[in-house]
Amino acid sequence: MKRNTTIRCIPWPACSRIMVSPHMVIITRYEERFNEERAVFYIEVLEPTSIACPICSGVLAVRDSRRRRVIQPDGSRKLYQLRRLRCERCRRIHTELPDCIQPRKHYGVTVIEGELDGRRGDCPAEESTRRRWRKAFSEAKDQIEGILKASWTKLFQKSFPLLSPRQSLLNHLISTGPGWLALVNSLLISAGHGLHTRFAF
Repeated sequence: MKRNTTIRCIPWPACSRIMVSPHMVIITRYEERFNEERAVFYIEVLEPTSIACPICSGVLAVRDSRRRRVIQPDGSRKLYQLRRLRCERCRRIHTELPDCIQPRKHYGVTVIEGELDGRRGDCPAEESTRRRWRKAFSEAKDQIEGILKASWTKLFQKSFPLLSPRQSLLNHLISTGPGWLALVNSLLISAGHGLHTRFAF
């Protein structure tokens, strides 16, 4: 299954094909290839780009791989074989993660996104889990908003335009429809913040 991420609203260089963060490399342009014999999905990066270690800027090389089960919106589970990359300088290991997988969580991005923006159908997560997602996201929204606006200001070298006191860059991204959570994750990762790994949980 081919996956092409389209940035629909903000032309930030931060929205490149590959995002890096300590202990992970987020892939946004890739294909999922299913191996019937092993019943596992492999990730093939489209137009591979040379990347450096996000910790020391050393060269990353494939070390091995690990399997990861991800719960889909219908409750089914997909098994992924994910590559692990080792830095030849600092020896740190980083997992190569497609943006359909929420970092360090068992549920896919679309499951969590649908719960947070209210566009979900039936969510496979328990009510207590969904309540925790909503509560933590609500508590972190102001911090996420600040990070997004700071990134915008850094890129364009001017303050984010405040047309009204209620204008929200995060709400604008959410209003663009499905795919906003993967985009926000990528923007936070590229800005060097670890908030993306916990704000929705």
